[in-house]
Amino acid sequence: MSTPELLLTVDGYDPERSLHVLLVYVLAGIIAVVLFALVLVVQTMLLRLRHGRRAEHYAALEAVWKPAILATITGRSPGSLGMKDAETLNRFLIFLRQYQQRVRGAARQRLARLGSQFVGRLLPLLEHERPDYRAQAVRFIGEYGGVEAEPAIARCLNDPVPVVSIMAMQALAPSVESRHVQLVLDQLDRFENWSTSYLVSICTEIHPRNTPRMRALMADLGRTPHARIVAAETLREMNDTRSVAVAIRLLESGRADIDSELAASLLRLVAKFGTAQSRGVILDYLGHESPFVRIHAIGVLASLGNVDDLTSLVLALDDPSPWVVMRAARGLVQMGRKDLLEARAASSRGGTELLTEFLREVA
Repeated sequence: MSTPELLLTVDGYDPERSLHVLLVYVLAGIIAVVLFALVLVVQTMLLRLRHGRRAEHYAALEAVWKPAILATITGRSPGSLGMKDAETLNRFLIFLRQYQQRVRGAARQRLARLGSQFVGRLLPLLEHERPDYRAQAVRFIGEYGGVEAEPAIARCLNDPVPVVSIMAMQALAPSVESRHVQLVLDQLDRFENWSTSYLVSICTEIHPRNTPRMRALMADLGRTPHARIVAAETLREMNDTRSVAVAIRLLESGRADIDSELAASLLRLVAKFGTAQSRGVILDYLGHESPFVRIHAIGVLASLGNVDDLTSLVLALDDPSPWVVMRAARGLVQMGRKDLLEARAASSRGGTELLTEFLREVA
């Protein structure tokens, strides 16, 4: 008996009915896909309509705000600004700030006074349930609130949302109140996974009178390496020459267990502000297990070293890391001893291809 005939003998099996059921499922699937696509199209149209209406609304408000801001710049009264809610207030302050950044002198001061009129309305927003509202409020209170508003901003440093805390740090960093600056520095451990350069950009706004607190942070073994790195890089950016003595002390005492990135930051600090007498502590770091640290140790020798250090640089040309080799080669050129580099490149020892290529580039 053939297969089709065998299937027909199975009790309850109906080929035509099975095909009909299959077609029903396929059709239902197609209808579901079409309906889903229609829902997406409708949602997109509604969103565009909503954004279009909002754009028209704010365009109408900006048409009122612009003459008011221009009037303020010329010393006249701005009149009514038509702000009824937090979102409109934030939008106005952003608009005001754009004009404030374009002017100088008395005009800028007048716009700042205009912004300061709204600090009282911003303060309640520090407790708003939306973190973006809290962050914007901190930002503008910091800009327009003055010293009187700093305690309210300081309370936002412990906000559970990091961006709000960061805004508070930015607002308080330039404060002349040392206690507020210390609160900012105390927050750095919380942002261990944030960009070092970004945190340094905040900390460089700290008033020079508070640099001793930054040095203390750099030397504090109880703080995270990342926070101490931020402190070291900030002190380097702020050209704090007194910090080099702290950096040398840390390098002398922490060779065995110091964090590699922290060691590199301290070495960069020594390279910028150290003297020939500072080079002694650096020699131990030429043999550090991290090539990143060895590179910066060689950089210090190239900047502060003398003829006695040429041997160390020549030996570094045999380092297993090509990056260390290249830094040692640049160091020899920097110290005016390109001839030692040429002699090493002309030898029969290994690694000469890299040195030969480097000599072509600096020729």
